Amino acid sequence: RPLSPDLTRPELMNRLEIARALEQNYPLHLRDAGIGGMAVVRFWIDDRGDVAQVQLAASSGHEALDAAAVTVAEQIRFTPARDGGAPVAVVVEIPIAFRVKTAG
Repeated sequence: RPLSPDLTRPELMNRLEIARALEQNYPLHLRDAGIGGMAVVRFWIDDRGDVAQVQLAASSGHEALDAAAVTVAEQIRFTPARDGGAPVAVVVEIPIAFRVKTAG
């Protein structure tokens, strides 16, 4: 169905938990080598805000980072999207980035 101008996107509810999950799931061999990347994950979010399914939509170029991105995505919690105030199911794509921290 077409997007409504009254559509409110789902909001991430557990940012701190996801920040920890990004650190914990960053593949050590890539982090230690200074290799980062970004994968795009597709989320099917139901009208309660629950994630029904996740799928890799675009690769980071590193299989280990892609797998880690999906693992992190499975932990993300959302508020429901709303259309004219009523909760609705949506499909969204969100980039999940692994970045090497630099000293400084």
